[in-house]
Amino acid sequence: MRNVIMKGTGAYIPDNKVYNSELDEHFESMGLSAHNLMEHLGRRKRYFISEGENAITMSQNAINNCVMKNNIDLENVDMLLFCSDTPEYVSPSNALKLVGLYGEKLKNVKVAFDINSNCTGMIQGLDIVHKYMLNSDIKNALVIGCFCISPITLWSDTVVYANFADAAACVAVSAEEEEKKRGFIDTEVYIDAGYHQYVTYPKCGMSKVPLRSVQPNEKRLEWTPFSMDFLPEYWAKQIHVVLERNSLQVKDIDYFIFS
Repeated sequence: MRNVIMKGTGAYIPDNKVYNSELDEHFESMGLSAHNLMEHLGRRKRYFISEGENAITMSQNAINNCVMKNNIDLENVDMLLFCSDTPEYVSPSNALKLVGLYGEKLKNVKVAFDINSNCTGMIQGLDIVHKYMLNSDIKNALVIGCFCISPITLWSDTVVYANFADAAACVAVSAEEEEKKRGFIDTEVYIDAGYHQYVTYPKCGMSKVPLRSVQPNEKRLEWTPFSMDFLPEYWAKQIHVVLERNSLQVKDIDYFIFS
């Protein structure tokens, strides 16, 4: 039986701390306020990239952290998947860029590509690698998730600029032949495309980004607040579907992790 196992994780958080008091002053200078929302969400500080940092550098740091913590041999990695809706490049793929930057260390990677699944990107990435490994000769993979929001959000956005942050993570995954089923077991996916118009980056669309006639703010992220009250209902449905399909009960589960 071929199992797909998570072998270890790594992460990178920028050094640049931005506190609520700094953002209070920032928004007050524009006649705006994000204070109540920040207090309600309970975040006292967030981390933004510094000059010279981007999605690629953060991903490299996350990979290095994963390698160091879990004694991963990069020469054994044969697949790399980069998951983000804030990539540094459209072409080449960020996955290919990372493989190239590591040179001989990742010389045995034979599958490398990007996916963009918005907030669920890394979860979808792990699901893709899981299914890929079950049906191929891929044995070791790195799944990198990166969110680099601070350079692209509107500085007047009291939701995104005030409450989102930059970071990257890396998960090492391996396929192993074993007698007992374990590791990644099952997935259930749901989408609702009815909300597609509320979050758009770039606001103007990629075809208009090079145009001088398009104002800089039109090239940034547009976030129109919308209700997310529907999410818990769908989460509950999906939980029961997966449990029933695998002859499990809620009491059998130690943790439920939501994105």
